[in-house]
Amino acid sequence: MNHSLLGSTQWQVLDISSFSAGIYAWYLVGEGKEKVLEQGKIVVIP
Repeated sequence: MNHSLLGSTQWQVLDISSFSAGIYAWYLVGEGKEKVLEQGKIVVIP
């Protein structure tokens, strides 16, 4: 299973097929920087 995330102007695909049920936080950091550009949560339900 894949989950698509919109990071700035490009879609990023995250393979969540091996994730256990739960709530996961994600964040996208700019290249070469420590600044968080986007953040969110993914809920995986069996």
